[in-house]
Amino acid sequence: MEQRAQARCKKRNQEKREFTARMKAGLLTPEELAAHELRKAKSRAWQKEWRDKRKAAMPEQLKKATRSDIIQRKKDGLSLTPEELEIYAAWRQKRTDQHREWRYAKKAEKTA
Repeated sequence: MEQRAQARCKKRNQEKREFTARMKAGLLTPEELAAHELRKAKSRAWQKEWRDKRKAAMPEQLKKATRSDIIQRKKDGLSLTPEELEIYAAWRQKRTDQHREWRYAKKAEKTA
């Protein structure tokens, strides 16, 4: 039984490698491309559903706001926790430094 399962696994992996090689070479038929896109869409939907379920099941204190969430909340005028304020301040400083470098580069272009 074990050998048959290994053989099936090897065969499936070989088929996947061949499919990937044909896809990279651009040799797939429109039907194969459509089927592949459908599989990817289903996979993405399942993964999103799974992530949402995990996030909902997580205790509130363990949920961490992403940097983009923090930035959006700050733009909306909502209050932030001290940790979130630190994250926001670090992001603002990074953006300020990037803009300063850009401004100096533009100034250097004009004088050159």
